[in-house]
Amino acid sequence: MYCMKYLFSLIFFILFFSKNLAAQMLDRYQWQNRIIIIQSDNTSSKKMEAQTKLLLHYPQQLDDRKLILFHSNSSKLQQIFPKKGSHADDHSNIQFKEPYEIVLIGLDGGVKMRTSDIKEPQEIFDYIDSMPMRSSEIRNKQKN
Repeated sequence: MYCMKYLFSLIFFILFFSKNLAAQMLDRYQWQNRIIIIQSDNTSSKKMEAQTKLLLHYPQQLDDRKLILFHSNSSKLQQIFPKKGSHADDHSNIQFKEPYEIVLIGLDGGVKMRTSDIKEPQEIFDYIDSMPMRSSEIRNKQKN
């Protein structure tokens, strides 16, 4: 009986702690950056590569919109823009619904767009530019 209580307490602690790590992953970027996570399992990696190539052709537009790009598989995030190669455990707390999926996370940490299609970068940029926070950024930039 004592062993079961100990085991239950340990499991609860691990689950609680991992939820906090998930929140911390996004919290470090909140109000600083927008995030695009390109998620893929092994069978749809060609879609991931195609989407990545499309987006990386526009580094100035990505930077201007404060975007950070990540690849995700089942357990790891790999940053691919602006600095390529940094790894993190996937504590994004995003539940992916498809084998290939793009998720856009806004400055406030909320999911703003989710799609299982390859998107043209301009379509993503136009969507971001239509957001109120981005509109404010554009107005402030024009004033300076």
